[in-house]
Amino acid sequence: MSLTPEEKKELFKKAKRKTVYKATHFDYVVDEIRSPAGILHTYDTVVHPGASVMIPVDEEGRLILVRQYRHSIGTYTYEFPAGKIDSGEDPETAALRECQEEIGKLPKKLTKLFITYPAPSYSSEQLHFFLARDLVDRSLPKDELEAIDVHHLTLKEALQLVNEGKIIDAKTALGILYYEKNH
Repeated sequence: MSLTPEEKKELFKKAKRKTVYKATHFDYVVDEIRSPAGILHTYDTVVHPGASVMIPVDEEGRLILVRQYRHSIGTYTYEFPAGKIDSGEDPETAALRECQEEIGKLPKKLTKLFITYPAPSYSSEQLHFFLARDLVDRSLPKDELEAIDVHHLTLKEALQLVNEGKIIDAKTALGILYYEKNH
């Protein structure tokens, strides 16, 4: 007899959690987990509040991406507008805010597409993907630490950048491939 995913989850009991570090955008915790065999294991986890990712499409059907510097990897990346969900915010509100901050547009039509986990082996972060259409000019102040260039690309151009390895951001590559298959 095989167990359901929920039954399997119940086999692993959290014995203890210790917050090791509280950062600006996430916490770093160490959990002690008891396995079905009764053995204690430690797991390091980045606890993240989640983020919203928008696939904005302009009036000409082009995808809107931003190019920005990412210090962790020391280079510029092409990405869909995205951002952390702030405390007390829902994913849709974060999506609307990030579109206005990063590309200066407010989507009149925002459609929830899917949720994914970019690194489930060590992070709780969920990415909430939205299709953003019927964009109107409405900007919010930009994050002072970001230097963003906005790019409008046809689907063909975006796919070419993925295929050439010029789009190295996983959420953006996934969003482009999803858009190609579903729209």
